[in-house]
Amino acid sequence: MGGVAKELGLVEQTLRNWVKAAAKGTPNGVGSRMVTPEERELSRLRAENRRLKRGLELGCVKKIMLGVRDYWLSSTARGVEHGSLVLPCGRAI
Repeated sequence: MGGVAKELGLVEQTLRNWVKAAAKGTPNGVGSRMVTPEERELSRLRAENRRLKRGLELGCVKKIMLGVRDYWLSSTARGVEHGSLVLPCGRAI
């Protein structure tokens, strides 16, 4: 075990503690509790929910921008004169 610890740049006792903790089923160290499968699933679902909400928000912004573009193109085709539209990001179209 000493050679492996040296290769990893660890003190041998640190590696030994990690192996012992993994064997006990507490890989986070002494005194820490195990995370239940339900807690892992809840964490995964929360992360997925955040990703989906972010995607939905981006999808809404894209739809709005496409609508603005279509309106702009159709009004220009009808000969309507207007100034540039400034987006919330500061970009003018």
